[in-house]
Amino acid sequence: MFSSDSIILKNKKIGFIGAGNMTQHILEPLLKDNILKSDQIFVSNRSASKLQKLKDKLNIISCNSNEELLEKSDIIILSVKPQDLYEALEPVLAYFEPRHEVISLAAGASLKSLSKLLPKVSLLSRVMLSTAVKIKQSAIAYDFMKNGQFAQSEDDGAFNVKSLFSPLGKLFFLKGDQAFRAFTVGSGSGVALVYELMIYWQGWLKDYGITEKMAEQITQQSFLAASKMAINEEQSIEDLQQAVTSTKGITIEALDAMRASNLEGQLHHAFEQARLKDVKLANLKTIDNTK
Repeated sequence: MFSSDSIILKNKKIGFIGAGNMTQHILEPLLKDNILKSDQIFVSNRSASKLQKLKDKLNIISCNSNEELLEKSDIIILSVKPQDLYEALEPVLAYFEPRHEVISLAAGASLKSLSKLLPKVSLLSRVMLSTAVKIKQSAIAYDFMKNGQFAQSEDDGAFNVKSLFSPLGKLFFLKGDQAFRAFTVGSGSGVALVYELMIYWQGWLKDYGITEKMAEQITQQSFLAASKMAINEEQSIEDLQQAVTSTKGITIEALDAMRASNLEGQLHHAFEQARLKDVKLANLKTIDNTK
């Protein structure tokens, strides 16, 4: 059974520059759900062994070079690290054509800089996501330019971006580098930051004789319950927290202790450090400081 997304993408040839984990995480659910077929997908990678591994796993079509991939593809997805993006694109800039739609997954690489580098490309998008795409639960931010102009609303176009990524999570149309940097930390890095809290959570349980496996499961269930209630209930997170906290119970004691330890300040510092690192990555030898 095919969805409306698969119908929109039916005649598109989609090329991924980069065969890393993110490419695999994106492709596995799209192939499994018949959004894409393996003969629509072309992948290139500087490491032949990694490319062969992806081909063996997903039966995609491997390309020996980025030039070959550009020749065969309609939609080009730049699935490389930001510090490697210019190195990957520079030798093949002349091969980009107006017929190509380019989608960049590189954190820190601005649309303005990409458009200067790829002036022939009429539709250029920037997408930020997390590895939660592999379970179709990622928050996904996107912005795009059409004919050299920034989109004013999500309805201006980017139909292929929506068709490719909406099956993998929840989409958010964001504008500007500042919003994207905040999203990169809050969602792109957010899963890892939540894992850090979960590690401490289950560690405390183990300190009081609960087995490692049970501590993991209790922690997982607690975070799952909080997320599901926040999604399903028509209340703010602050109101939900108040609803599950009695004024003289043990929960308020724990909350008061957390607030007294300036947990908010510590988390804010962690988020800011990650945001500044994103700025620093954009200022390396990447597309943002090339002429």
